[in-house]
Amino acid sequence: MAAAVQEAITMNDNNRADRNDQAFMPRTGWSTFFAWGACLIAGYLTLACLPVLLAIIADPGPGGPVFRQLGLGAALMGFSLLALQPLLAGRFHWVDGPFGLDMVMRFHKAMAILAGALLLAHPVLLSLGMKSWHLLSFRTGWPVWL
Repeated sequence: MAAAVQEAITMNDNNRADRNDQAFMPRTGWSTFFAWGACLIAGYLTLACLPVLLAIIADPGPGGPVFRQLGLGAALMGFSLLALQPLLAGRFHWVDGPFGLDMVMRFHKAMAILAGALLLAHPVLLSLGMKSWHLLSFRTGWPVWL
């Protein structure tokens, strides 16, 4: 009788393991998941870099000191990364399918830290480019040129 109970438990465990394996398997092939993941990565990089690329295309001239250009690029890139954060945090299945939700949330956190660092570096880089620290004082207004 003990052997029959042990066999039933083992069979139940094997069936449970099979069901768990099937739950984590994609409904399509791995190559489709890999291709979709590669497309998502390429799309994210394109959208993150698009404002900087459009600024370069719109004004291809020399543009001034290197640090000033880096400061402007940091602001554009930081803002675009912040604008993409809802896509990462939205828990859309078409986004987290190829990577897993935990990996997408880690990437979301890393991109938020990078965006914050770029936005904090923006006024410092502009000040270095203008060789003046008056942008970092609170007594000076921060002009916005459109």
